[in-house]
Amino acid sequence: MSSSISLSMVNWPVTDVSARLASHDAVVCVAGLTGCDTQVARAVATLSYAERERHAAYTNGIVARRFAIGRALLREILGCVLGVAPDRIPLCEGVHGKPALGGAWRARPLWFSVAHCEDLLLVALSRTSDVGIDLERSRSIEQWERVADRV
Repeated sequence: MSSSISLSMVNWPVTDVSARLASHDAVVCVAGLTGCDTQVARAVATLSYAERERHAAYTNGIVARRFAIGRALLREILGCVLGVAPDRIPLCEGVHGKPALGGAWRARPLWFSVAHCEDLLLVALSRTSDVGIDLERSRSIEQWERVADRV
């Protein structure tokens, strides 16, 4: 017996993420991680104290920019789903640094996973079960047989 999973993929921003989650097992939001200095400043303003410290500690400006915009977009997406302002979303670090909802929001039936590569961000969301997503840049691997055997 096979079961199918209903998936919706959207370019962020959209306003109907909650409605999509009500009718799909998972929703994947796709967004870019580029932005001007004004957008980065706005993104940093939504971050928690710990996230702002992490942002300030990056020595690579491109990585810092991607982190700030990515974390702000994650807060935006979760805020849209939960009906809360992005800067009010309590995020904590879960296993291996994976972002997770903190505080009273932990008990909510909402799972999410974040992946980013270069200037692209994916956020997978589900109200039915835990989700995971990954994103890798396409590149040739010289010893692909060894990687395939190991993985």
